[in-house]
Amino acid sequence: MGPAFADAIEQVYSEQQSQSVMASVAHVEGLLIEAARLTYGTRPKWNRVGGRRRGAARAQAAGDDLLRLMSNDPRSLFVARRSLRELSANPTWVIYETALHAARSHALMASAFSAKSSVGNGEIVGAIHLLNRAMKSLSAHGGDYQTDYDRILSDGYV
Repeated sequence: MGPAFADAIEQVYSEQQSQSVMASVAHVEGLLIEAARLTYGTRPKWNRVGGRRRGAARAQAAGDDLLRLMSNDPRSLFVARRSLRELSANPTWVIYETALHAARSHALMASAFSAKSSVGNGEIVGAIHLLNRAMKSLSAHGGDYQTDYDRILSDGYV
């Protein structure tokens, strides 16, 4: 964490809170760096020294999906497809992100009730298809009714 990060934190929090926030960030950083090392056999390329030992001591090997999510990898469907600024300019994308939120939530809840230990893009796409079928079955419209989930897929939003 560089000085710019510390300065930004200190502008928002009191000195005592700032120290706690920075310690928490360092702890999680150590945990994620060690989880990546345990999963892939090496630390991320950008990291030479590891992270805080207390965080690293709690790490376990993690699935690719979790590490992609935590690193804000745009390939993860848990990461928003568009920024807030982009969403404010495009109401269609707001609809898509809202529908994706439901699919993400469904995939997470389904995994909580199963023996599956990770949730990734496949489960989210499966939830999109499941919710799409449910919306169509609830629809009073004809067979040509297009749901937001149809549009997400046909427009290539995911």
